Amino acid sequence: MVMVIILLLCLAAIPQFFALQHKNREKKMEKTIAVVQAGIAEWHFRKLKENLDAYPLILDANPANSRCGICFGEVMDKPLQNDLWFKKSDTEYYFSRNGNGEKPEDYREKYDFRITYDPALGSFTATQIQ
Repeated sequence: MVMVIILLLCLAAIPQFFALQHKNREKKMEKTIAVVQAGIAEWHFRKLKENLDAYPLILDANPANSRCGICFGEVMDKPLQNDLWFKKSDTEYYFSRNGNGEKPEDYREKYDFRITYDPALGSFTATQIQ
């Protein structure tokens, strides 16, 4: 009987574990976005000192339609190497909240994030896929 109770408690804890894992990944994504936004602002400030009101046209040299192996290297000291991130194009990225990033379409599942960059405004924003 004790074993059954322990088993039931363990089974009840499994969903909480996955929820915490997803929340942790989401917080890391938010931190990365904040670092990229700060890097874009710093890049812009350097250009203003040269009397140019410009933002970077691209954020990295990572190939389009691939996982992030060297993402955001133009605005971060150390490029991002993280398989949870996927670069669709120079202005569009995806983040896999659930970690199922095997194929490009895996990064566009419900509750994942689409991150867009607007080089005209220097904005870098995330929206959750519904």
